[in-house]
Amino acid sequence: MSLNFRHYFLLFFLVVHHLSYGQGQGRSPYSVIGVGELSNETTAIQDMMGGTGVSFSNTFYVNGLNPALMAKDRVINGLKYVAFNVSGSGYFRNLEQGTSLGQDFGLNLSNLSMAFPVARQWTIGVNFRPYSIVDNENFTRRSFSGSSSISSYTLTDNGGLSKVGLTNSFNIAR
Repeated sequence: MSLNFRHYFLLFFLVVHHLSYGQGQGRSPYSVIGVGELSNETTAIQDMMGGTGVSFSNTFYVNGLNPALMAKDRVINGLKYVAFNVSGSGYFRNLEQGTSLGQDFGLNLSNLSMAFPVARQWTIGVNFRPYSIVDNENFTRRSFSGSSSISSYTLTDNGGLSKVGLTNSFNIAR
């Protein structure tokens, strides 16, 4: 990568990061309660298998449901393989309350993980994923007693909790 390209790449992300929003999954009324709406523990590959995949092992895939499988098949024919997985999730919702109808759409990063072999029987993995998502907006109108004036309130919550993990996986016996 040339130095000039690196400068343009860095400049692009410095400019674009002001336009991006993190943890946006669409407005959900359930994210008002507690820490928010909990994210799925599965990745896109596991979702395509119906949410299963505890025993799914692959050289180029990081299994977050069963981290003990990370050490399996990470070295093939003497070559060490690093697995890097990025996935996102999105929602399209139809919201209805009485006669009021609304539609909402949101996207978010759902998994960022990497596993790399340290030795033939030892693999270390790191991951970052959202734990919960808070994204809601409430409108309230109240009238003043003894007056015909109406006051409007807008309450907005955004964010959530994220989790970062470090995993060590050892292959004790083959």
